[in-house]
Amino acid sequence: MTLGGRGDEHGVVARDRADDLRERRCVERDGHRLVIIASRGGDPRNPPWYYNLVANPVVVVEVGTEKFKAKATQVYGAERDRLFAETAKRMPLFAEYQNKTKRQIPLLILTRIEGEE
Repeated sequence: MTLGGRGDEHGVVARDRADDLRERRCVERDGHRLVIIASRGGDPRNPPWYYNLVANPVVVVEVGTEKFKAKATQVYGAERDRLFAETAKRMPLFAEYQNKTKRQIPLLILTRIEGEE
């Protein structure tokens, strides 16, 4: 899977297959990590890309002109709650999505794999 951007972390594209591009939202930076939220607009189901990312967590990320390998990890508990609250404070739409669904919307972090590009 390749994650690529349009100039900043807020517009990220993931490529699951060569002919299959879907927009992703890297909505936040947490230090050196990128935070992505599998909201699917508050749908009761997780987005299909979420399952692909969990099954294949090593990705290539493109943010602006920077390109690097990263590992996706789902976060839970207090860390997930903190990151989600911080994001929802800046982007209230995510709080609306959470209110629309009974599932807890997954939050994943992308951490750079040092020494690989």
